[in-house]
Amino acid sequence: MPDIARPTRIPSLVAFDLDDTTLDHGDKDMHPRVQAALERVHALGAATAVVSGRPVQMLRPIQAHSWVDWLITMNGSLVMRASDEKPLYGKPISRDDVVRSFAAIDDLGPGLGVIMRTGMAQEQKLVNYMLQGSGPQGMGEKGAEAELEELLADTTYIDSAREFVLATDEDIYKIQMSFPDVPARDEAYARLDALDRYELADMGVVEIEVTARGVNKGTALDQLCVLAGIDQACSVAFGDSGNDLQMAGHVGTLVAMGNATPEFKAVADEICPPITEQGVARWLEETCLS
Repeated sequence: MPDIARPTRIPSLVAFDLDDTTLDHGDKDMHPRVQAALERVHALGAATAVVSGRPVQMLRPIQAHSWVDWLITMNGSLVMRASDEKPLYGKPISRDDVVRSFAAIDDLGPGLGVIMRTGMAQEQKLVNYMLQGSGPQGMGEKGAEAELEELLADTTYIDSAREFVLATDEDIYKIQMSFPDVPARDEAYARLDALDRYELADMGVVEIEVTARGVNKGTALDQLCVLAGIDQACSVAFGDSGNDLQMAGHVGTLVAMGNATPEFKAVADEICPPITEQGVARWLEETCLS
């Protein structure tokens, strides 16, 4: 890692999370002001990268913009060029480790899902638990069910994630887990962490996302900068919560949304206005484009 310092006027890279950072709930694309700011900074020489937990299929509306250069998907387990989806870097979870993770938490009644390059396979219980969650990152708000159903439109529903994994020859890049309550989720996190074989991300109130050890949004930014020849010390990233925490220390400037969680604000270098006020656009306009 190079010494991290504040970026020059035009960053070498602008990396951005989607949900609650550049995409508001229910929106398929960014606010026009955010799009315009990203397009302008790109035209002035900055590379751009989506950094998301979403699979490739769920990035297509954003990928369609000509000013998007890179896609960092599935919590950093796959990095691709946006124009043609050519992989730059990828690290799936070994099949043994996928099955081992299921066995470690089986008695806690989890709902499970796996994400591959070609799509998602999920147990219905996973979605049910996600919907019953509540709080700032939960899905318990009014209208959440319709929003979640739209997001998961391309999902294959399965009876058993374990049986699906044993039957498929596709690489598994990310595991989704949800639980009936917070104590079960916390116990699962502790057990998986003790195995020291996985990278864990706190997501919703009862959710955990799992990637291979050492694979997260931050390490994916490391790989992108090295392999694409980007000056990492002059990079900027925007996020709000959960798996965005892993970007800390991997960019020149980490910017938290005004609506970010306290945990993310605590590790960020700067705080911009919330998504409802187009915070990403306002930070870029005031810092890089004025």
